[in-house]
Amino acid sequence: MWLDTPTGNVDDEIRMCKIWLARALALDSAINQDPHSSSNKSGLVLSEIRQSSSGDSKSTDVITRRPDTIARINMLLGRIAQLEKTRSDLIDSQAEHGDADGQPLPWVD
Repeated sequence: MWLDTPTGNVDDEIRMCKIWLARALALDSAINQDPHSSSNKSGLVLSEIRQSSSGDSKSTDVITRRPDTIARINMLLGRIAQLEKTRSDLIDSQAEHGDADGQPLPWVD
C-alpha cells in the first residue's frame, strides 16, 4: 500500500497525513473502549523483555505499552494545518503571479 501512495506535492502529503490521522483516531477509539482491561489488546506494542535468573529459577517479564495516541493525533493535526497553510500560500502566489503557460498548477482545485 505505502509503495503505491503518491508523494511529492502538498495535496498528496495532506492526504497521507489524513490517512494517518484516521488510523490514530481509530486506534484511540479502540483503546478507550476498555482502556484498563487486560483483555483489550488494542495498540499494545512490545516494549521490552526482561530475563532474570536467581539460582535455578529463571523468569521472563514481557513489558508492553500503548502508544500516546493523543500526542500522535495532535502532531498530525498540526502537520495538516501546516500543509494546508503552505497549500493556501501556493494558491495565493499562483493567483498573484500566474504561471508561465497560463494553466493552473495541478494542486489547485
